[in-house]
Amino acid sequence: LWDGIVEPTDYNAVLEMLVRSGVIFLSSYGTDEYQHPILLYRLPEVRPESDVWSKLQSQFKKDDEHELRIEILGGCPPSLASNFAARTHAIGNCEEAWLTGAIVRAKNDVHISTGLETENEDGNCYLRLTVMYSSSDSDSNKYARDIFRGAVKFIEKEKRDRLPGLLYNGRSVCRICRKKEIEFNIEKMDEEETWSE
Repeated sequence: LWDGIVEPTDYNAVLEMLVRSGVIFLSSYGTDEYQHPILLYRLPEVRPESDVWSKLQSQFKKDDEHELRIEILGGCPPSLASNFAARTHAIGNCEEAWLTGAIVRAKNDVHISTGLETENEDGNCYLRLTVMYSSSDSDSNKYARDIFRGAVKFIEKEKRDRLPGLLYNGRSVCRICRKKEIEFNIEKMDEEETWSE
């Protein structure tokens, strides 16, 4: 592609520039070995039909699955969900990917699923970040909190740098009580009650 335009010694610098600009992102999708560049809009538009996540769910207890929902009021701006999902690829090995979501296997036996969900007729939708891990493992517990923290910081950065009119609300949801949503407060993330009833 770049033959004759870019010197081979400059490939890494050009790649880094394209990643920073959001044109491409690094992912392990399609390989377990290393991260390679992927053009975001070459991914399938809809989630592939598979049972990857349900197989993972069967290996964990119900209270080992935690979910953060970031409700986007008035609809999701173009590319926000795609960039949110693309950021998840960098956390570990991507097992499944589509334009607005991914399933990623991270360290400490932590598994992550992201996606854009439509919630109601008024145009509101939410970005979903589900993290599944053994709650009894303190390293996994801390790592999962870091993942949630990173997701909120990503949304805050997008609002500050690119989408100043973005309106959103955060909710923490556990698998057992999907209908009981807990108000999410980033300042209290280190307090145990943020993640329990």
